[in-house]
Amino acid sequence: MAHLLVVAFDSLGAADEVLCRLRSLQKEHLVDLEDACVVQRDEQGVLHLKQVVGRPPDGFLSKGFWRRLMAHIFPANGGKGVRGGDIELSRKFIEQVGEQLRPGSSAIFAVVEPARLDKLVEAFQGAGGHLLKTDLPDEAVRELELVLAESEIPGARELRNLAAEAALRESGARHGRRNEEEERRRRWIHELLHADLTPGLVEHIRHTCLEAARRGETRALVYRFPSEMLEDRGRAIIDQDPEWPKTLRGQPRKVYEFWKRELEPRGYKLTVRLLNYRDGLPGDVGFYLSWA
Repeated sequence: MAHLLVVAFDSLGAADEVLCRLRSLQKEHLVDLEDACVVQRDEQGVLHLKQVVGRPPDGFLSKGFWRRLMAHIFPANGGKGVRGGDIELSRKFIEQVGEQLRPGSSAIFAVVEPARLDKLVEAFQGAGGHLLKTDLPDEAVRELELVLAESEIPGARELRNLAAEAALRESGARHGRRNEEEERRRRWIHELLHADLTPGLVEHIRHTCLEAARRGETRALVYRFPSEMLEDRGRAIIDQDPEWPKTLRGQPRKVYEFWKRELEPRGYKLTVRLLNYRDGLPGDVGFYLSWA
């Protein structure tokens, strides 16, 4: 049989101060405080769980336990109550706690073993608080935590709303990512329309072919560009029209001319491939060089 002990104070900070003193005594083994918490009720009457103390794991009630217990004792502050037949907390005790913990006050709540009760009550003497006590059997502590937890299981409608909100957020995030991707693609197309064949790009082509050959491969993807760089968006390539090079624009055209002028005479073959689709339309195009 444990006891639920409540010591209420007429100011917001008093409970914190007393609990700090008790914790100092606990370090000196002069008092044994296993499971306790500080609760404040501000001037607007709103409850605040300030701190929880104890010795984990066995001698430590969860912060969720204390929150649910406060909701049970003070249902007007958002608690939904507990089924009456499951836990027998004295109605008189609940009413007394409500009377003592008025707006602008604070309290210490503690679950205390009988053997430690007298010493703890003695430690509270002279602190100026109002002490209240009720019996709390060991099994009641476990049952109270379980029953109060059950009362917090959300309804199906609440879960549907949460799922809908999450889906809406994800949709917005996808839309944002899509806009960013489209903006990057527009910048890429603009750059390629005005870009020249640079020494860095030629070096990239040389290095890519060399590394592929060292791996035992006979071809490599050396250049990639958006299908928007083709006047027909890649239709000639899809139709395997031999005149497809005439649709090239910007840097892709200059890369093709570089192959025709410098690489084809050295035995390199060029193959063009559509790499992917975007919303049902041709996406990116790749130039492959082979040397087999």
